[in-house]
Amino acid sequence: MTKLQTYGVYWLSGTWSLAIEEQFYLIFPLVVRLIPLSILPRVLIVVICICPIGRFIDSFTFDQFGYYVLPQFRADVIAIGALIACYRLSGSRSAVVTRRVRLALLGASCLVPLIMISGTSTFHAAAWQHTLAAIF
Repeated sequence: MTKLQTYGVYWLSGTWSLAIEEQFYLIFPLVVRLIPLSILPRVLIVVICICPIGRFIDSFTFDQFGYYVLPQFRADVIAIGALIACYRLSGSRSAVVTRRVRLALLGASCLVPLIMISGTSTFHAAAWQHTLAAIF
């Protein structure tokens, strides 16, 4: 899809999502298994921060599909889910972590008007809107 800049045959256009999910189901358990639990949340936060930057940089190229269909640009969504699981499954929900979670949600809430103002017509908006939607 990225190489040809098209979704291809209409009835197969949704397969990009299945391909990404399959790659995550094969790779992500290894990541969680091999990274020590003490640093896993930090690694997930780095992934969450890097993906929008990658999509933003890609939005300045002639690529109109890669930012949307390539797994390296969509890893933040699964990282957000894994970070939530880490938070929920950890027995020690400290006040500091709870405060950070609330601040992240508050910050994401404050960006909602920005979506309404900027709209979704530009590829640059997709850089941060995918991550923001995943946070909610």
